[in-house]
Amino acid sequence: MGLGIGTIAAIISATSAVVSLAMTLTMRPDNQDIKDSGTSIDRKGQNNPKVVPFGRCMVPSVRVWSNVNNSNTRWLAQAHSFGVGPILKFEQVFIDGVRYFNNQPSIGTWYTGNSSSCTKEFPNLDMGLRLGANKETAYSQLFGHSDGEWDASCRGDRTASASLLVERFLNKEDDNDIRIMSDRFKVEALVHGVAVIDPRFSLENRTWVNTGKNSYRNPACVLYTYLVDTYYGMGVPADAIHTQSFIELANYCDQAGLTFDGYIDQGSDYGQILIDMCTAFDGVAYVEDGQIKVKADKSSPAVAHITMDDMVGSFRLSNANDSSYYNIVNLEFINADTNFTVDKYVLPRDVANNAIIRNDGFEKAKDIKFTYTTDFGSLEKVKLIANKHLKKAKYQQSIEFEIDNTKKDVHLYDVIEVTQEDYGLKRKKYRINKIETSLDEKTTVSKISATEYNESVYDESNYDDGIGSPPVKPPTVKVPSPVGLSFEQTGFTTSGRGILSWTTRYNREHRTVVEYKLSSATSWKRVSDVLDEDYEFSNLAPDNYDFRVMTKTFMGSTSPWVSIVNQKVEGGITLPTPTNGSAVFTTGDCVISWDNMKTKPLNVPNTESFDGIKTVADVFSHYEVIVYKGASNTYKETLSSSSHTFTYSHSMNAKSGVNRDLRFEIKIVAKDGSTSRGLIIDALNTQMAQPSGVKVNGELTALTINFDMPTDKDYQASDIHIATTNNFTPSASTLAHTSTGNIVVLSKKYEGVHYLRVGHYDMFGKDGMSYSAAIAFTMKDIDDLLDDSANWGNINDNFDGLVQDVEDAKQDIIDNATDIREANTTIGQQGALINQNKTAIQGVAGNLAEFEETVEADFNGVNALINTNKTAIANANKAIASLDTELTGLCCRNR
Repeated sequence: MGLGIGTIAAIISATSAVVSLAMTLTMRPDNQDIKDSGTSIDRKGQNNPKVVPFGRCMVPSVRVWSNVNNSNTRWLAQAHSFGVGPILKFEQVFIDGVRYFNNQPSIGTWYTGNSSSCTKEFPNLDMGLRLGANKETAYSQLFGHSDGEWDASCRGDRTASASLLVERFLNKEDDNDIRIMSDRFKVEALVHGVAVIDPRFSLENRTWVNTGKNSYRNPACVLYTYLVDTYYGMGVPADAIHTQSFIELANYCDQAGLTFDGYIDQGSDYGQILIDMCTAFDGVAYVEDGQIKVKADKSSPAVAHITMDDMVGSFRLSNANDSSYYNIVNLEFINADTNFTVDKYVLPRDVANNAIIRNDGFEKAKDIKFTYTTDFGSLEKVKLIANKHLKKAKYQQSIEFEIDNTKKDVHLYDVIEVTQEDYGLKRKKYRINKIETSLDEKTTVSKISATEYNESVYDESNYDDGIGSPPVKPPTVKVPSPVGLSFEQTGFTTSGRGILSWTTRYNREHRTVVEYKLSSATSWKRVSDVLDEDYEFSNLAPDNYDFRVMTKTFMGSTSPWVSIVNQKVEGGITLPTPTNGSAVFTTGDCVISWDNMKTKPLNVPNTESFDGIKTVADVFSHYEVIVYKGASNTYKETLSSSSHTFTYSHSMNAKSGVNRDLRFEIKIVAKDGSTSRGLIIDALNTQMAQPSGVKVNGELTALTINFDMPTDKDYQASDIHIATTNNFTPSASTLAHTSTGNIVVLSKKYEGVHYLRVGHYDMFGKDGMSYSAAIAFTMKDIDDLLDDSANWGNINDNFDGLVQDVEDAKQDIIDNATDIREANTTIGQQGALINQNKTAIQGVAGNLAEFEETVEADFNGVNALINTNKTAIANANKAIASLDTELTGLCCRNR
């Protein structure tokens, strides 16, 4: 598609301003106030998210797609872009700064992380690469993990790309050699970028190499291509470019070894992009006679001699001031030896002792960025550039004058000789950095700005060395194993001691994992994660041991194990095992005891190191009391005792979960920390016995329960359970009351037959409670209390007996005196009342006639008792009074 005249003019205009800006900013002295219309340009580059890789450069990827299959989360699928293609090749791919391939990868090959072509740093990552041809092909390995989002149409035309599959993998060897653990990781690629136009061979064809020349890395060819390209570049017509200047620059760059290595970020404005691109050849781009030209800052002969006869108007000379002076250069570039990171080259090397800086009495640095310059090794390229710029600090005199441009043909960046006698100038050299020609009646007059030029600036014979970063080894996430692992026994009193030592080769933050085992054992025991490079073992038996260590980073990555085996530990004193253990519970406390082991003799080797050691007391530190609980003997805590008795109180028991089933392991601990074998003491506090003497009585709304009071010292309380089923199992739903006493009255009416069970429990809880047998009971109501009750039966019996007694007493009283006769009358009246009450009782209690027959046999006994009282009226009176009292009470109760 062609460009219109207006479009071309606009592009040329904009480009002219941009390159003028580039020329102005790169050429003008720091102290000049340069005015240029190009300084206002801020138009952005192409609205394209893809970067443009040129030369040999490290390009960060842009993740354009990521997915985990909804039905299979084992694999993470991703697609990454490395910018505009097609590129020449991928040299290497880096994951979080670490190489993925052993050598240059092939295009179109699907690599697995464990293949021989890969470094195996990322065994769970598979990858395929595409160069970004005009029509690409998608990797089908991603299709099955995309949930339909990624298919054959996702080709990535003109986009250099990588397709990735990451497996979610759990290592089972107590190691972590899987380096990608999430969906967030940095992917970079060292690429050889896009093809370019080399104007020395063709103005149309895009190539990488021509007759042995790496055109794709030549700064002149890269700049030319970016200017004319319409896909990612500025789209400048070819006839708006001064081709010859680009050809001359390309030859100079090949001769000087200058290269362009970097990618264009199209988010920057054109002016900044061109300024940065011009640093690759340390020169300028500018517009002259409607065309874009380029020139490098290099040694040049003078093209003209300007005298006072050529000058019109004023002449101004300015010497450098403190603001523009500097005596240190910090040159920023890309260092291939530090994994293509930004580095600084500082000149002079020894700032503190540099003669110029000491004479100046101060340090002032100038920072220079060479964004697209890559160097390595001895850094000769940046050394030349840094020396040139440091020497320029001595020559910053500038002049400004007007000349008749019809007499002298000079151009930007030309070197001229100037003679101006008024200022003492005689054929002094300056480089032109600005030409302004006014568009008025003075069209033959041009104002020239120039800066002092000195040939010594470009003399490479006396360039000094500066300081850059030292080369670094290729980064790796493989953690190196420790070396020099050794074990040295340091003693053996009652058990062995020794130091395991090693040398760590990992210099970042880490821990060392230490494990050991008996050589005859199969499983390892981990003892610690160690910060230092040694670990002290104690309590070792006289046996052979194996030891191993590995390095563990703060991110969790680990090195392979390194081991030493069959390390013999020589024996010494053996502590005796404690003997005769016993345990008894007092209330909730458990008191354990064992023999006093301090008096026991020791079998001591006959060596000086054991002089003075005869008994356990000579090496004794304390007894170790290890506590286990429950039927499974679960470890709970380790305590200590200086005596051979120990009280494990109920409060101590409760701290780790109170339990009645205890096991204690008693060991002797020596002063060196070694221990004897353990004595096992089991202690069980049994639950309360089955309740005895349980009684229950229920009347109206009061249920009274009695039982024998437990005598156990750890007795806590009693649970009373009531249910409607015989032989029921007590539960929370049947619990009626909990009591700490043995007499319980429940104010509740239970209808019908119920069953009661009582169980006691102690301070250790309600486990294993033994309940009484079920006792049936029925609550009695008022009718039950009147009918068929033992009390009412006794009353009826008494009434019948009293009636006969009264009859007999009447006869006896008649035979006696008048007083007895009066009493008889009274008794007759009372007898009538008794008969009335008897009738009433028969109505309440049933058939009294039948009841009288039952008790008639008792009357004879009562008669005998009355006969004994016939001789005493007083006794009769007493009987009458008592009868009167009983009848009164009976009447009241019947009401």
